[in-house]
Amino acid sequence: MEIGLDYMHMRSRAQHALLRWAGIVVLLIGIGLVLSGGAYYGYIYLLRSDLERFTVQRDGLQNIPATAATAEAGSGGVTITPLALSDPAYLEQGDELGFVPVRSDWAAAPGTQPPITRVSVSDLGIDRKLDADSVIGISSTDYASGVDLTAAAAISVNPGERGASWVFGESSQAIDGFGGLTDAPGLLSDGEEVFIVVSNGSREYLYLGTHTDVIHKTKLQLSSGNRATVHLVTPVPPGLNDHFLVLSGELVGMR
Repeated sequence: MEIGLDYMHMRSRAQHALLRWAGIVVLLIGIGLVLSGGAYYGYIYLLRSDLERFTVQRDGLQNIPATAATAEAGSGGVTITPLALSDPAYLEQGDELGFVPVRSDWAAAPGTQPPITRVSVSDLGIDRKLDADSVIGISSTDYASGVDLTAAAAISVNPGERGASWVFGESSQAIDGFGGLTDAPGLLSDGEEVFIVVSNGSREYLYLGTHTDVIHKTKLQLSSGNRATVHLVTPVPPGLNDHFLVLSGELVGMR
């Protein structure tokens, strides 16, 4: 009988020890989950707080009156900052790179030029061939839940035309991706020139980078106006892709 009671006490002690260690393991797992959750949200906070550095503009810009915006795709969203180059920039920038200087308001009427076939920004390591399907409607626009892609395609003009050319690209750092756009704010804030060369297969058009904007994916609203501009768009920050970085440029030359 005593042997049976000793056995029961031993089993009870073993069960208590097992439960105690199981509780410790569960507690440690809980602490780990709390810490990893805190680290994750802290990481997200840092990523989003860093987005402010992506909003930059070069010197010598002027504000465009709100009436200059002639078309929009989307409703209730946020458009890019309405800024434009001052007149001297049109005369100085194009000739240095072998382009005939032009003023933005000398651009062709919408619908009169061939569609875009290539865009390159050498300072950002971007050189991408394009066709009608890859300009608007590629997978990166899946993040743009606030953009009406049908309306966007109707708004976007061809290179060298009056209005806005919108080009979306993946956040890849490859030469045919637009990941290099994240370097544009740093160059602009340092006073460096960012040149965007856009081709339609027969002519090349030089756009001078003016400014960058960061807009939430549900708020990006594409717009156009009377000036000839190009807007390169990629999702940011890496891993979240819940905002869009937009590099805007204005026509300064052609060849």
